[in-house]
Amino acid sequence: MPSQPISVGFKPNILVIKRAYLEVQARDNKVEIPSPSTLHTRRQQKALMFEGAAKFNKNPKEGIKFMQGKPFMLHVNCEMCLSLDIESGILPVPCDPTSLAKFLKSTPKLSKKWIGEYLGRPDNVEVLKQFIGLFDFRGVRHSD
Repeated sequence: MPSQPISVGFKPNILVIKRAYLEVQARDNKVEIPSPSTLHTRRQQKALMFEGAAKFNKNPKEGIKFMQGKPFMLHVNCEMCLSLDIESGILPVPCDPTSLAKFLKSTPKLSKKWIGEYLGRPDNVEVLKQFIGLFDFRGVRHSD
């Protein structure tokens, strides 16, 4: 007779599991543990960023318009939050070239093809200059 899986009526809560994992990591590495509400907020913001990236990948202007003024909570030691340098939203209204360049460089899931298409337009030269300025080319060999 085949063995049946044991069911105890327990469905693991992913936030509880994540919190337990983070507590072990914190104990070993002396890291501050985010609260469940902070984890939930981060998940919502990540979903918002992915939705904006999907819109950008279909139509860059629509994606940028979607991300303007969207609320965003900054996190300590979050690479994306620190690189965006945002206060009131993911992209300000009106959008300046520096904020837009930081958004294009640091937002995950943006299509490099569409970033290139957007930056290659004559009316986006200022954004292109700011975007290039975000990279460190020191020590990089230039081809002949």
